Amino acid sequence: MKLAFIPTASNFEKGDKWWLIEDLKVCKKVGFLVDFIIEPHINNMHFPELTFEYVKEESKRTTMPVYALDDQSAIKVTDGEVEVISEGVWEKFN
Repeated sequence: MKLAFIPTASNFEKGDKWWLIEDLKVCKKVGFLVDFIIEPHINNMHFPELTFEYVKEESKRTTMPVYALDDQSAIKVTDGEVEVISEGVWEKFN
């Protein structure tokens, strides 16, 4: 199990990037953690730094799948199957 921490938008100006914690085995019992990263609010006017280009570059730091989603997109996980539900734009990296 892996867990990724994404900084808040206010920290982007400080140059913060993703923080990855690999093999967080203790969290397996929680049941809601998944082996992918979600980067929400892509192309949102309130988060101008969050672009597909930014996520593409940051996704090179991990082998985990990274889903970049706009505000009209969501991820559904059923029995381990990942499905993107969207009326907007999204992209998967890795």
